[in-house]
Amino acid sequence: MQGSMFRRACAATLLGTSAVLSAGGLTTSEPASAIGDTSRPLVTSQAGALSCPTASVCTAVGGPVDSAGATILRTTNSGSTWKPQSPPSGVLGLSAVSCPTVQFCLAAGGGSPEFVTATTSDGGATWQEKPGIGVDTWIDTVDCLSSTNCYAEGFGSGWAKGTSGLALLHTSDAGTSWSTLVFAAGGNGASSTTRPDLACPTARTCYLARPIGNESTFDVFRSSDGGKTGKAVLAKVAGVPNTPVGVACWTAAACMVIGADRGARVLVTTDGGSQWLSRPLPKEALDGIGVQCPSRRRCVVISTSHSGLVAVTTTNAGATWSTAAVAAFWPVVADAFVGLECPTAGSCQMLVQTSTPAVYSTSNGGGHWTKWPLP
Repeated sequence: MQGSMFRRACAATLLGTSAVLSAGGLTTSEPASAIGDTSRPLVTSQAGALSCPTASVCTAVGGPVDSAGATILRTTNSGSTWKPQSPPSGVLGLSAVSCPTVQFCLAAGGGSPEFVTATTSDGGATWQEKPGIGVDTWIDTVDCLSSTNCYAEGFGSGWAKGTSGLALLHTSDAGTSWSTLVFAAGGNGASSTTRPDLACPTARTCYLARPIGNESTFDVFRSSDGGKTGKAVLAKVAGVPNTPVGVACWTAAACMVIGADRGARVLVTTDGGSQWLSRPLPKEALDGIGVQCPSRRRCVVISTSHSGLVAVTTTNAGATWSTAAVAAFWPVVADAFVGLECPTAGSCQMLVQTSTPAVYSTSNGGGHWTKWPLP
Protein backbone atom coordinates (compact mmCIF):
# COMPACT_ATOMS: atom_id res chain seq x y z
CA MET A 1 0.00 0.00 0.00
CA GLN A 2 2.26 2.69 -1.34
CA GLY A 3 0.27 5.69 -0.11
CA SER A 4 0.30 4.46 3.48
CA MET A 5 4.03 5.02 3.80
CA PHE A 6 3.60 8.78 3.73
CA ARG A 7 1.18 9.19 6.61
CA ARG A 8 3.06 11.57 8.92
CA ALA A 9 4.39 15.05 8.21
CA CYS A 10 6.37 17.15 10.62
CA ALA A 11 7.28 20.83 10.51
CA ALA A 12 8.21 21.55 14.10
CA THR A 13 11.69 22.60 15.25
CA LEU A 14 13.10 22.93 18.73
CA LEU A 15 13.92 26.42 19.85
CA GLY A 16 17.44 27.19 21.06
CA THR A 17 19.79 24.83 22.82
CA SER A 18 17.60 24.11 25.80
CA ALA A 19 13.93 23.19 25.64
CA VAL A 20 12.75 24.73 28.91
CA LEU A 21 9.13 25.50 29.65
CA SER A 22 7.93 26.24 33.17
CA ALA A 23 4.65 24.91 34.53
CA GLY A 24 4.13 25.19 38.25
CA GLY A 25 7.88 25.21 38.81
CA LEU A 26 8.43 22.08 36.71
CA THR A 27 10.95 22.27 33.89
CA THR A 28 12.51 20.36 31.04
CA SER A 29 16.26 20.11 30.55
CA GLU A 30 18.66 18.51 28.11
CA PRO A 31 22.35 17.55 28.10
CA ALA A 32 24.87 20.22 27.21
CA SER A 33 25.92 18.46 24.01
CA ALA A 34 24.07 16.40 21.45
CA ILE A 35 24.91 12.74 21.10
CA GLY A 36 25.89 11.38 17.71
CA ASP A 37 25.23 12.58 14.18
CA THR A 38 21.70 13.90 13.77
CA SER A 39 22.02 14.38 9.99
CA ARG A 40 20.44 10.95 9.45
CA PRO A 41 17.10 11.09 11.31
CA LEU A 42 15.66 8.05 12.98
CA VAL A 43 12.11 8.74 11.85
CA THR A 44 10.90 10.33 8.64
CA SER A 45 7.42 10.91 7.26
CA GLN A 46 7.06 7.15 7.01
CA ALA A 47 7.21 5.76 10.53
CA GLY A 48 8.60 5.69 14.04
CA ALA A 49 8.01 3.83 17.30
CA LEU A 50 9.44 3.22 20.77
CA SER A 51 9.16 0.39 23.30
CA CYS A 52 10.62 0.23 26.83
CA PRO A 53 10.33 -2.99 28.86
CA THR A 54 12.10 -1.32 31.82
CA ALA A 55 12.87 2.20 32.96
CA SER A 56 16.39 2.00 31.50
CA VAL A 57 16.05 -0.21 28.40
CA CYS A 58 14.29 1.05 25.25
CA THR A 59 14.26 0.14 21.57
CA ALA A 60 13.38 2.68 18.86
CA VAL A 61 12.64 1.87 15.22
CA GLY A 62 12.04 3.88 12.07
CA GLY A 63 12.52 4.14 8.35
CA PRO A 64 12.96 3.80 5.58
CA VAL A 65 15.34 6.72 6.03
CA ASP A 66 17.47 5.98 2.96
CA SER A 67 18.65 3.10 0.79
CA ALA A 68 20.27 1.52 3.84
CA GLY A 69 16.79 0.46 5.01
CA ALA A 70 15.23 0.41 8.46
CA THR A 71 16.79 1.88 11.59
CA ILE A 72 16.87 0.19 15.01
CA LEU A 73 18.41 1.84 18.09
CA ARG A 74 18.70 0.62 21.68
CA THR A 75 19.51 2.30 24.98
CA THR A 76 20.27 0.65 28.31
CA ASN A 77 20.66 3.88 30.32
CA SER A 78 17.25 5.58 29.92
CA GLY A 79 18.20 7.30 26.70
CA SER A 80 21.46 9.03 27.54
CA THR A 81 23.25 6.97 24.87
CA TRP A 82 21.95 4.89 21.97
CA LYS A 83 23.55 2.10 19.94
CA PRO A 84 22.44 1.13 16.41
CA GLN A 85 21.42 -2.44 15.67
CA SER A 86 21.32 -4.28 12.37
CA PRO A 87 17.88 -5.16 10.98
CA PRO A 88 17.49 -8.01 8.50
CA SER A 89 18.48 -6.95 5.00
CA GLY A 90 15.00 -7.51 3.62
CA VAL A 91 13.29 -5.17 6.10
CA LEU A 92 13.14 -1.65 4.66
CA GLY A 93 10.71 0.15 6.96
CA LEU A 94 9.61 -0.33 10.56
CA SER A 95 6.66 1.55 12.02
CA ALA A 96 5.95 -0.38 15.25
CA VAL A 97 7.83 -2.25 17.95
CA SER A 98 6.99 -4.01 21.22
CA CYS A 99 9.47 -5.41 23.74
CA PRO A 100 7.74 -7.29 26.58
CA THR A 101 11.14 -8.30 27.99
CA VAL A 102 14.67 -6.96 27.81
CA GLN A 103 15.66 -9.79 25.48
CA PHE A 104 12.65 -10.12 23.14
CA CYS A 105 11.24 -7.53 20.71
CA LEU A 106 8.94 -7.76 17.71
CA ALA A 107 9.08 -4.94 15.17
CA ALA A 108 6.74 -4.50 12.22
CA GLY A 109 6.38 -2.42 9.09
CA GLY A 110 4.68 -2.83 5.77
CA GLY A 111 4.42 -2.28 2.07
CA SER A 112 3.38 -4.22 -0.99
CA PRO A 113 2.48 -7.03 -1.20
CA GLU A 114 2.59 -7.74 2.55
CA PHE A 115 3.62 -6.47 5.94
CA VAL A 116 6.93 -7.53 7.40
CA THR A 117 8.03 -8.34 10.92
CA ALA A 118 11.38 -8.92 12.59
CA THR A 119 12.17 -10.36 16.00
CA THR A 120 15.09 -10.55 18.38
CA SER A 121 15.52 -12.87 21.34
CA ASP A 122 18.94 -11.65 22.46
CA GLY A 123 18.36 -7.97 23.16
CA GLY A 124 18.91 -6.92 19.58
CA ALA A 125 22.30 -8.49 19.00
CA THR A 126 20.65 -10.31 16.10
CA TRP A 127 17.31 -9.78 14.32
CA GLN A 128 15.45 -12.32 12.18
CA GLU A 129 12.89 -11.51 9.50
CA LYS A 130 9.61 -13.38 9.86
CA PRO A 131 7.33 -14.52 7.00
CA GLY A 132 4.50 -12.17 6.04
CA ILE A 133 0.86 -13.11 5.57
CA GLY A 134 0.46 -12.06 1.95
CA VAL A 135 -1.74 -9.05 2.67
CA ASP A 136 -1.18 -5.50 1.43
CA THR A 137 -1.17 -3.59 4.72
CA TRP A 138 0.69 -1.22 7.02
CA ILE A 139 1.25 -1.87 10.72
CA ASP A 140 0.85 1.08 13.09
CA THR A 141 0.95 -0.56 16.51
CA VAL A 142 2.24 -3.78 18.06
CA ASP A 143 1.58 -4.97 21.61
CA CYS A 144 3.35 -8.11 22.87
CA LEU A 145 2.29 -9.69 26.14
CA SER A 146 5.14 -12.24 26.06
CA SER A 147 7.89 -13.50 23.78
CA THR A 148 5.31 -15.49 21.80
CA ASN A 149 1.95 -13.73 22.23
CA CYS A 150 1.64 -10.49 20.24
CA TYR A 151 -1.12 -8.38 18.74
CA ALA A 152 -0.87 -5.84 15.92
CA GLU A 153 -3.16 -3.34 14.26
CA GLY A 154 -3.11 -3.29 10.48
CA PHE A 155 -4.98 -1.33 7.84
CA GLY A 156 -5.09 -2.90 4.41
CA SER A 157 -6.88 -4.76 1.67
CA GLY A 158 -7.20 -8.42 0.79
CA TRP A 159 -8.30 -9.74 4.18
CA ALA A 160 -10.51 -12.82 4.37
CA LYS A 161 -13.51 -12.78 2.00
CA GLY A 162 -12.08 -9.82 0.12
CA THR A 163 -12.67 -7.27 2.88
CA SER A 164 -10.51 -4.22 3.50
CA GLY A 165 -10.16 -1.94 6.49
CA LEU A 166 -8.74 -2.01 9.99
CA ALA A 167 -7.86 -5.42 11.42
CA LEU A 168 -6.53 -6.88 14.65
CA LEU A 169 -3.74 -9.38 13.99
CA HIS A 170 -2.65 -12.01 16.53
CA THR A 171 0.31 -14.36 16.74
CA SER A 172 0.98 -16.99 19.38
CA ASP A 173 4.29 -18.13 17.89
CA ALA A 174 6.36 -14.92 17.89
CA GLY A 175 5.29 -13.80 14.44
CA THR A 176 5.69 -17.02 12.47
CA SER A 177 1.95 -17.11 11.74
CA TRP A 178 -0.89 -14.60 12.22
CA SER A 179 -4.66 -14.66 12.49
CA THR A 180 -6.75 -11.62 11.53
CA LEU A 181 -10.00 -10.07 12.75
CA VAL A 182 -11.41 -7.29 10.57
CA PHE A 183 -13.30 -5.06 12.99
CA ALA A 184 -15.05 -3.03 10.29
CA ALA A 185 -14.66 -2.43 6.59
CA GLY A 186 -13.50 1.01 5.56
CA GLY A 187 -12.44 3.56 8.13
CA ASN A 188 -8.99 5.08 8.32
CA GLY A 189 -5.64 3.51 9.06
CA ALA A 190 -2.03 4.37 8.50
CA SER A 191 -2.74 5.94 5.13
CA SER A 192 -4.49 8.84 6.83
CA THR A 193 -2.90 11.72 8.70
CA THR A 194 -4.16 10.24 11.95
CA ARG A 195 -3.36 6.78 13.22
CA PRO A 196 -5.19 4.12 15.24
CA ASP A 197 -3.99 2.88 18.61
CA LEU A 198 -3.96 -0.51 20.30
CA ALA A 199 -3.85 -1.54 23.98
CA CYS A 200 -3.83 -5.17 25.16
CA PRO A 201 -3.91 -5.27 28.99
CA THR A 202 -4.19 -9.08 29.15
CA ALA A 203 -3.28 -12.05 26.98
CA ARG A 204 -6.80 -12.24 25.51
CA THR A 205 -8.15 -8.67 25.77
CA CYS A 206 -7.40 -5.82 23.36
CA TYR A 207 -8.90 -2.40 22.73
CA LEU A 208 -8.43 -0.68 19.37
CA ALA A 209 -9.19 3.01 18.75
CA ARG A 210 -9.90 3.83 15.09
CA PRO A 211 -10.29 7.24 13.39
CA ILE A 212 -13.13 7.20 10.88
CA GLY A 213 -14.79 9.31 8.21
CA ASN A 214 -13.25 12.76 7.87
CA GLU A 215 -10.99 11.96 10.84
CA SER A 216 -13.00 14.14 13.22
CA THR A 217 -14.66 11.12 14.85
CA PHE A 218 -13.38 7.78 16.14
CA ASP A 219 -14.59 4.38 17.32
CA VAL A 220 -13.22 1.99 19.95
CA PHE A 221 -13.46 -1.78 19.54
CA ARG A 222 -12.75 -4.57 22.04
CA SER A 223 -11.85 -8.21 21.66
CA SER A 224 -11.97 -10.42 24.75
CA ASP A 225 -11.14 -13.78 23.18
CA GLY A 226 -7.67 -13.36 21.73
CA GLY A 227 -8.74 -11.63 18.54
CA LYS A 228 -11.34 -14.16 17.40
CA THR A 229 -14.33 -11.83 17.75
CA GLY A 230 -14.81 -8.18 18.63
CA LYS A 231 -17.39 -5.46 19.07
CA ALA A 232 -17.61 -1.69 19.22
CA VAL A 233 -17.68 -0.25 22.75
CA LEU A 234 -17.59 3.39 21.60
CA ALA A 235 -19.05 4.72 18.36
CA LYS A 236 -18.54 7.99 16.48
CA VAL A 237 -16.97 10.02 19.28
CA ALA A 238 -16.19 13.62 18.29
CA GLY A 239 -12.41 13.93 18.04
CA VAL A 240 -9.75 16.15 16.48
CA PRO A 241 -9.03 16.13 12.72
CA ASN A 242 -5.44 15.17 11.82
CA THR A 243 -4.62 14.11 15.39
CA PRO A 244 -3.93 10.55 16.61
CA VAL A 245 -6.43 8.84 18.86
CA GLY A 246 -5.13 6.90 21.84
CA VAL A 247 -6.15 4.19 24.30
CA ALA A 248 -4.41 2.79 27.39
CA CYS A 249 -5.63 0.26 30.00
CA TRP A 250 -4.58 -0.75 33.50
CA THR A 251 -6.89 -3.81 33.67
CA ALA A 252 -8.97 -5.78 31.18
CA ALA A 253 -11.99 -3.66 32.13
CA ALA A 254 -10.42 -0.27 32.94
CA CYS A 255 -9.14 2.01 30.16
CA MET A 256 -8.64 5.65 29.23
CA VAL A 257 -9.23 7.03 25.72
CA ILE A 258 -7.90 10.40 24.58
CA GLY A 259 -9.15 12.65 21.78
CA ALA A 260 -12.78 13.22 22.82
CA ASP A 261 -14.49 16.62 22.63
CA ARG A 262 -11.96 17.83 20.08
CA GLY A 263 -9.10 16.71 22.33
CA ALA A 264 -10.15 18.51 25.49
CA ARG A 265 -11.44 15.46 27.35
CA VAL A 266 -10.61 11.86 28.15
CA LEU A 267 -13.07 9.00 28.39
CA VAL A 268 -12.69 6.43 31.17
CA THR A 269 -14.32 3.04 31.57
CA THR A 270 -14.04 0.58 34.46
CA ASP A 271 -16.51 -2.01 33.17
CA GLY A 272 -15.03 -3.05 29.84
CA GLY A 273 -16.62 -0.28 27.82
CA SER A 274 -20.27 -0.60 28.80
CA GLN A 275 -20.17 2.86 30.35
CA TRP A 276 -17.74 5.74 29.81
CA LEU A 277 -17.10 8.71 32.07
CA SER A 278 -16.05 11.97 30.37
CA ARG A 279 -13.41 13.99 32.22
CA PRO A 280 -11.76 17.27 31.13
CA LEU A 281 -8.02 17.73 30.74
CA PRO A 282 -6.46 20.77 32.49
CA LYS A 283 -6.70 24.06 30.62
CA GLU A 284 -3.00 23.96 29.62
CA ALA A 285 -3.66 20.84 27.55
CA LEU A 286 -5.19 21.57 24.14
CA ASP A 287 -5.23 18.20 22.34
CA GLY A 288 -4.36 14.88 23.95
CA ILE A 289 -2.11 13.01 21.50
CA GLY A 290 -0.59 10.17 23.57
CA VAL A 291 -1.56 8.19 26.67
CA GLN A 292 -0.07 5.51 28.93
CA CYS A 293 -1.49 4.04 32.15
CA PRO A 294 1.39 2.25 33.89
CA SER A 295 -0.50 1.38 37.09
CA ARG A 296 -3.97 1.35 38.58
CA ARG A 297 -5.78 4.63 37.84
CA ARG A 298 -2.45 6.35 37.14
CA CYS A 299 -2.16 7.73 33.61
CA VAL A 300 0.12 10.09 31.69
CA VAL A 301 -1.29 12.08 28.77
CA ILE A 302 0.91 14.00 26.32
CA SER A 303 -0.86 17.03 24.88
CA THR A 304 -0.17 20.00 22.67
CA SER A 305 -0.23 23.42 24.33
CA HIS A 306 0.27 27.01 23.21
CA SER A 307 4.04 26.59 23.67
CA GLY A 308 4.81 22.97 22.80
CA LEU A 309 4.14 19.60 24.41
CA VAL A 310 3.00 19.14 28.01
CA ALA A 311 2.55 16.04 30.13
CA VAL A 312 -0.52 15.86 32.37
CA THR A 313 -0.67 13.10 34.97
CA THR A 314 -3.45 11.67 37.10
CA THR A 315 -3.49 9.16 39.95
CA ASN A 316 -7.29 8.88 40.08
CA ALA A 317 -8.29 8.06 36.50
CA GLY A 318 -8.67 11.68 35.44
CA ALA A 319 -10.60 13.14 38.37
CA THR A 320 -7.68 15.54 38.97
CA TRP A 321 -4.51 16.34 37.01
CA SER A 322 -1.04 17.82 37.44
CA THR A 323 0.85 19.43 34.56
CA ALA A 324 4.51 19.53 33.57
CA ALA A 325 6.23 20.90 30.48
CA VAL A 326 8.07 18.51 28.18
CA ALA A 327 9.29 20.32 25.08
CA ALA A 328 8.96 23.83 23.65
CA PHE A 329 8.86 24.30 19.90
CA TRP A 330 7.11 26.42 17.34
CA PRO A 331 4.91 25.97 15.44
CA VAL A 332 3.19 23.45 17.68
CA VAL A 333 2.54 20.38 15.51
CA ALA A 334 0.86 17.27 16.91
CA ASP A 335 2.77 15.09 14.46
CA ALA A 336 6.00 15.92 16.32
CA PHE A 337 4.87 13.35 18.87
CA VAL A 338 5.65 9.76 17.83
CA GLY A 339 5.24 7.57 20.91
CA LEU A 340 5.08 7.37 24.70
CA GLU A 341 6.20 4.48 26.91
CA CYS A 342 5.76 4.28 30.71
CA PRO A 343 7.15 0.93 31.91
CA THR A 344 6.72 1.88 35.57
CA ALA A 345 4.57 4.32 37.55
CA GLY A 346 7.44 6.78 37.84
CA SER A 347 9.32 6.44 34.53
CA CYS A 348 8.30 7.40 30.99
CA GLN A 349 10.09 7.89 27.69
CA MET A 350 8.66 9.88 24.78
CA LEU A 351 9.89 9.82 21.17
CA VAL A 352 9.59 13.18 19.39
CA GLN A 353 10.17 13.82 15.68
CA THR A 354 11.64 17.25 14.99
CA SER A 355 14.62 18.45 12.95
CA THR A 356 16.71 16.49 15.49
CA PRO A 357 14.67 13.48 16.71
CA ALA A 358 14.97 12.95 20.44
CA VAL A 359 13.70 10.96 23.39
CA TYR A 360 12.43 12.79 26.47
CA SER A 361 12.56 10.84 29.71
CA THR A 362 11.22 11.30 33.23
CA SER A 363 12.00 9.33 36.36
CA ASN A 364 9.73 11.16 38.81
CA GLY A 365 6.31 10.49 37.36
CA GLY A 366 6.35 13.28 34.79
CA GLY A 367 7.43 16.23 36.93
CA HIS A 368 10.76 16.73 35.14
CA TRP A 369 11.74 15.66 31.61
CA THR A 370 15.23 15.39 30.10
CA LYS A 371 15.90 15.51 26.37
CA TRP A 372 18.29 12.97 24.85
CA PRO A 373 19.05 13.51 21.12
CA LEU A 374 19.15 10.37 19.01
CA PRO A 375 22.22 9.41 16.96
